[in-house]
Amino acid sequence: MRGDPGQLRLLALIGEFGSLTAAAEALRLTPAAVTQQVARAERQWQVPLVVRGPRGARLTEAGALLATHGRVVDETVPLGLGVLGLHDGGYLEVDDRLRVPGLPWLYAIGDVNGRSLLTHSGKYQARIAADHVLGEDAIAISDGPGAPRVVFTDPQIAAVGLTLDAALQAGVAAEAIDLPTSGTAGASFHGRGEPGTTRFVVDTDRDVIVGATFVGPEVAEFLHAATIAVVAEIALPTLAHAVAPFPTRSELWLKFIEAYEREREATVHASRRLSEPA
Repeated sequence: MRGDPGQLRLLALIGEFGSLTAAAEALRLTPAAVTQQVARAERQWQVPLVVRGPRGARLTEAGALLATHGRVVDETVPLGLGVLGLHDGGYLEVDDRLRVPGLPWLYAIGDVNGRSLLTHSGKYQARIAADHVLGEDAIAISDGPGAPRVVFTDPQIAAVGLTLDAALQAGVAAEAIDLPTSGTAGASFHGRGEPGTTRFVVDTDRDVIVGATFVGPEVAEFLHAATIAVVAEIALPTLAHAVAPFPTRSELWLKFIEAYEREREATVHASRRLSEPA
């Protein structure tokens, strides 16, 4: 058996208590401190792990361990919302204007409404709610399951919009274009040879990107361009004329256009752009 005994005990406690947070409380440590300990354990060779599932427990070995922990909804507990006939301790249902149904004067933004548990989504919702309070008919449309999200691991994972499975389940005529994230000249300077795949999900009926996922070093910075393409529903015949500078990693967009044209056996550059008359 390889690995520091203290680290192995920590891993066993996480398995016993069912979460990293519970193990941290038992050890009187912060979740961040426990995460650091788990990271050290990851760097050991092979460590024994007990995997518990619906079919029971089994002993296995792993060379890498990803530890995650969720969040408990408790933001509403101290607010005394019971006097309003609302349930304390759970998400507050809101409409697209961030108002609680039946209480049009009450707005709930951020994690408390459960729409998108992300800081940037909460900031977005705050702007929508503020505009509505000031008399504008603002509506939140970009804080659903397809909101931009980043997993700050190494490598990073960044995504926006629909996955291929989600698009197909929604009835979209979707196809995926997969590319190596490091397959650009710009990647020679940053992330050269690093593993990672980028996937663009395209609605082929409309020639519009409906989702994108990037895996690789520092790909979080790729995400906003993809978010603009998805939210604005920019047609590929228009997007193809957004020239990516050489030599940068943003040429991944050029690689995508080229791959899509090969897949469809047609050029999108010669197609009519949205700004042109029919």
